Amino acid sequence: MENLTKMKFIFLILCATLIGCTNNDDDEIVLKNVKGTIIGTVSCDTESNGPAYEIQIENLDTIEKIIVSNLPIEFKQDGTKISFDMEKSIEDFGACVSLYSPDIFYKLKNITIVNN
Repeated sequence: MENLTKMKFIFLILCATLIGCTNNDDDEIVLKNVKGTIIGTVSCDTESNGPAYEIQIENLDTIEKIIVSNLPIEFKQDGTKISFDMEKSIEDFGACVSLYSPDIFYKLKNITIVNN
């Protein structure tokens, strides 16, 4: 009987480990070559980069505006038009997450200025 209890315990530990280690790649979709315009700062600060910035999206039907925490300083001017890759992320947003819907938080990669 004692061996059966040990086996149940080991089985439960293995199940908990497997459930805790599932990979949810569906949330890590990267949208590439998105275009947008820097609108300005929003009313919350990120954990490491100062204010978060709002960007008006120009070429996506499903997303109108996003908030980003990792905008490099050379792009932090209202009205700047940029091209970038974007991925959903609430990382580094701190208190912003409680003020806005988590659906609008993204991190940017491959940022370039778009010439008019």
